[in-house]
Amino acid sequence: MKLKRWIATLLATVMVLTALAGCAGTSDADKKDTAGDASTTTETKDQAAEPTAAPAAVDSAKNYDETLTIDIYDVAANYQGMQTGWFQKVVKDRFNIELNIIAPQVAGDAIFQTRASTGNLGDIVILESTDFADCVKSGLIKDIGAGLANCPNLMGYKEQIDVLNKGLPDNTAGITYGIPCQMTNTSPTSYSQDVIYSSPLLRWDLYNKVGAPEIKDLNGLLDVLEAMMKAEPTNADGDPAYPFSLWPDWDGGDGMMGIANVVQLTTWYGEKIKGSVILKPDGTFTPVTDKSASYYKILQFLNNAYSRGLVDPDSGTQDWNAACAKMSAGQVYLMWYSWQVGFWNTQNRLADGTAFIYTPVKDQKYYADSDTYYGSGRVWGIGSQVDDAKYQRILDFLDWYASPEGLTFQHDGIPDFNYSVGADGKFTLMNDSALMDNLPVPAEWGGAG
Repeated sequence: MKLKRWIATLLATVMVLTALAGCAGTSDADKKDTAGDASTTTETKDQAAEPTAAPAAVDSAKNYDETLTIDIYDVAANYQGMQTGWFQKVVKDRFNIELNIIAPQVAGDAIFQTRASTGNLGDIVILESTDFADCVKSGLIKDIGAGLANCPNLMGYKEQIDVLNKGLPDNTAGITYGIPCQMTNTSPTSYSQDVIYSSPLLRWDLYNKVGAPEIKDLNGLLDVLEAMMKAEPTNADGDPAYPFSLWPDWDGGDGMMGIANVVQLTTWYGEKIKGSVILKPDGTFTPVTDKSASYYKILQFLNNAYSRGLVDPDSGTQDWNAACAKMSAGQVYLMWYSWQVGFWNTQNRLADGTAFIYTPVKDQKYYADSDTYYGSGRVWGIGSQVDDAKYQRILDFLDWYASPEGLTFQHDGIPDFNYSVGADGKFTLMNDSALMDNLPVPAEWGGAG
């Protein structure tokens, strides 16, 4: 099972939290990404089998005798507190560190000003690029250039790191402060994903149950979804099911202006929200408020869905975690992120036709970003008040996280639980329902679900 960009992992966005919660996805075997994307499929993969054996708990050449707590200020995290679970065990065994996540999505935006005013935002910070630049100016971010030069895995992305830092305002000396989130080693024009990031995904059995009609436009999609809901108004346990189950806690994130669930669906019509403007297919920009553009179109679409009773009434108040639980419980009939299917699809459900499958809508032409070669917009940094001992431990951890072993844990999970490796080196998915069924983690990896 691949741990991909559910909310992202190190050198992605939400950091190691995803290693606890995110699940599965696909990527090309020869593509190295400092974090992946979140969707679930089953596959075998050609790659070296060496990461499957757990190495020594710590590097014998390093002194990790003292347990350190690392505060991570993460703008994208939806969990706050000490990290637990199997990935925390991986990190503790290797670096003797414990990770304390500070999440403004949980604590509230005021925590940024509160912590910044003390001069200590965090030992590690993950910020939107504009906020990161402001923090550099304010002296909250450490110069990591000399230390980074001794990080061979991160230095594989030196070009991308240099581009980010040379672009920081007033950084004429080219000092290295940050590491871009979600870099890849492909190229700026490569497209390595095997599915579109956002498109209509319907429960195939229910779509067929209502006759699998051709869908011409968004109104036709609502007609189909309404028919599906009438055909099966509850899940197998008798809980109410709806085509749409939304969540407001992503609103304003990723540099987006507007409602996140609306913003992401604008790509169905070849457009992309960039801050307060919309990038159109011809390369021009138009305001988000343009009523002839996609933001208004999708806003109307969701409003019409609400008017027809197709939206989960909890959508205005529930958070992402609550929405995820409903996806896994079969209470949602439309998904649109490629990685969302990881909360439902399994090989058995693909075989029996109950999985979520892309369903064409005739008037749609999709926008897709190329690989995030230079990063996705968020930035990693180290706090300026970090002492030398903690600084070196953080660098060791970050460099390992960009290593083949670190990436294997991020994208593939636990050997012999999430995947097995054959004699030929091929990775084969195991327990593809682990997230949905909350399968117990093997005791040697910390146990629990």
